[in-house]
Amino acid sequence: MFWQVLILILLFSVIYYSMRYIPLKGVNQISASSLTELTEFTTGTDVKNKPLVIDVREFHEAKRGPVRNSTNIPLPYLKRHYPRENKSPVLIVGKDSVEINLAARFLKKKGFCIAGCTQLTAGRSADCRTESKQQPVCNDAP
Repeated sequence: MFWQVLILILLFSVIYYSMRYIPLKGVNQISASSLTELTEFTTGTDVKNKPLVIDVREFHEAKRGPVRNSTNIPLPYLKRHYPRENKSPVLIVGKDSVEINLAARFLKKKGFCIAGCTQLTAGRSADCRTESKQQPVCNDAP
């Protein structure tokens, strides 16, 4: 009985750890300069392909280092206020890798295509993952 309980505790610990700290496969890191280029106002047909930028940092952190044309939905509010239409790819902005991982897993579960992530700390960028050539995490990848 003791070993069964111990194995269950270890199993739940591994699942909890993997949900928070192991990055979602296929989510690429985007530099702050690339993020700025992607979020600039575009006209014509590019508007349809423009990614949706969701900033999951707290309100006061997002105000200190704002991201242009982004939607600020702090991680605790994401379950209630995530965008219902999921046609365009999503870029996630967060303060640390845990925020980004939790938001990416939640949005992927809701059917969003996660195009990338950017980790911003007090207005400065940092790596949330090494940049890779992987395709975005999408249900219907082209």
